[in-house]
Amino acid sequence: MDAPYTHKKYITSSNGDPKKNVKTLYTVKNGPSYGLIISKKLNRTVRLFSDVDLATNDIYYQNFGNNSISEDSVDLTVLELTTKTMTVNPVKIKFTLNEMNPRPYLKACRPMRILTGSSAVIHTDYLNAALTSGFNSDQITYEILYTHQGHVVFLNSLSVSLSTFTQVDLRRGRVGFVHSGSQKGTACGFAFVLIYNLHRSEIYQFQIIPGTVELNVVSNRTLLVFPKGFEIITPHHINTQIKFSALKPMDYESNSTALENNNLSNTSSSLENELGLYVVYKVLSQPTHGSIVRFSVTDRNHLAVWNDSVYEFTQEEIKLGRIAYTFHPNKWRINRNHFTLLQYNSDIEDEYIVSASIVKRTTIMNKDNEKNYNNNNNKKDHNITDISNYHDYAEHLTSQIIFGSISISYDYIFKYNQNRLLNINPLILHNGHTVEITLSHINPNPVRDFFRNNRSESKNLKIARPPEHGALWLGSKRMKTGSVIPGLLSGELEEKLIYQHDGSLTKKTVSNYWYIN
Repeated sequence: MDAPYTHKKYITSSNGDPKKNVKTLYTVKNGPSYGLIISKKLNRTVRLFSDVDLATNDIYYQNFGNNSISEDSVDLTVLELTTKTMTVNPVKIKFTLNEMNPRPYLKACRPMRILTGSSAVIHTDYLNAALTSGFNSDQITYEILYTHQGHVVFLNSLSVSLSTFTQVDLRRGRVGFVHSGSQKGTACGFAFVLIYNLHRSEIYQFQIIPGTVELNVVSNRTLLVFPKGFEIITPHHINTQIKFSALKPMDYESNSTALENNNLSNTSSSLENELGLYVVYKVLSQPTHGSIVRFSVTDRNHLAVWNDSVYEFTQEEIKLGRIAYTFHPNKWRINRNHFTLLQYNSDIEDEYIVSASIVKRTTIMNKDNEKNYNNNNNKKDHNITDISNYHDYAEHLTSQIIFGSISISYDYIFKYNQNRLLNINPLILHNGHTVEITLSHINPNPVRDFFRNNRSESKNLKIARPPEHGALWLGSKRMKTGSVIPGLLSGELEEKLIYQHDGSLTKKTVSNYWYIN
């Protein structure tokens, strides 16, 4: 490989202005290890050349042709000469060597799981090739030598077995594997070679692990509901997990150094990405005294956008906080033939029933998006006649009935739902200072609205626990546990409510909160 020196970086001002009496010479101090410095004009190696030689592109680096070397270098001494002075500087030039004929190699060849009798996309996370030169690898061809327990296909035609496909096919998610449905624990996958121009790699084998999945209920806890507003259903309340079970551990021999160990996780998160599986809950019975709703936003402070009485939702939506329960007092009164208002000390039980199912996404490619794609290069492709289950639409694989319990009470007031009664904003002050607490910090409008629609014997706000790093003062009276805050519910505090910090270095922690009930 020949490469000319660029003269722009090392040329001196004498080349730009010939009137100046400056000349630059370069001497080779340490020659390159895997090549030569040559002059094309002289047709031989040189150890001394000038800036004029560089400007005319006469000086070249010529590599010996060692494909295993990716870098070389040469050490030069630069002499800038005038009629009176000479300046000497060292220069090191590095050469990056690219192959003229790059070879394909495997970057990834990891075992991939598949459901028995189903199909799966072969992602580049599991099978991926590249070129040694770093060039574009899209035209690397995979030539299939033989398969076990299934066939390699394009996803827009699951009934046609492939003999070849390219790296760009893999990258665009076109290539899949259809399992034959065999229950035998023998080897599954295919053997192949990589082809690029005249290069043909050794034989590699891609391992596929067939198996089945089951649904495990991780949690099913009672949802504690405050009657006002919405209560988010979280994975703490209902959570399921998909578990994969291989037919049998298999030893798959391979000459490939890229084949990795079978460290496959059986958790739901990896299976969702790998097999296209997810958990769907179908509501068989809505709650008696309320309904399950879905939010189009996850901000609990903005609950205006919601859909009542949803009949299907996913585990992912539960993780995102989009599924909730809302209590309907009117439904409760009608169901109980009790036409009085809900009392403060009322405890209500409710329930819902769902069917949790593992659902598989379709792996059939949309043909409308593949109009420009054809299989003309697959001359040896043939129709599959021994596979009956290749129509892989979205389907429910397994289901389980789950009974969800709900408990409704005015006692269920927590940090995450206290804004349904009081709009509370943080109190910010400097260390050791004192600041007044106003209705902008504790806004009672929600609780006043609550009391207008619900009967209760207790309509006073009391201190449940005073702050640990300061003191609360109502006028000249220090507030303690059980102290009443008069006037707050009417919207007019009778006296100033003051918080005084004790000067400690403690920042905002749980102990800095004070509680009211």
